[in-house]
Amino acid sequence: MSDQDFLARTERFARHLAELGLRLDKESFALLLRILHGVNQALVHHSRSVDIPFGPGDRKLFTNELGRELETLMDLLGSHGMRMVVDVADSAGAGPDGGFEEPSSGLLAPAERDRDRREVEAIVRASGMQL
Repeated sequence: MSDQDFLARTERFARHLAELGLRLDKESFALLLRILHGVNQALVHHSRSVDIPFGPGDRKLFTNELGRELETLMDLLGSHGMRMVVDVADSAGAGPDGGFEEPSSGLLAPAERDRDRREVEAIVRASGMQL
């Protein structure tokens, strides 16, 4: 990814996240930020997956709309070999649960992981979130 492409993606991500901050209710936006923080931590620590525990209140907040917005934000970050898996309902139908994981084809090379980590950290800073 070129520097120009990276900057354009960062700007689109930051704009979309700012719009969501205005459009979503406070609790839903806080959940979205918590999930994005988990994704960042997975990249920083070279984890294969992100497991974000959902309580009953979180399950109600994680609507189909929030899931679509999360997918949009992840697309703006670029896939970098990652794939998003969101389970939208548990077996009792109580609500969604979600996680992210890399594809089973293997881990990213260390240089790619470091580059991805730096990109996500820059996007987080550009969007006003804290690491």
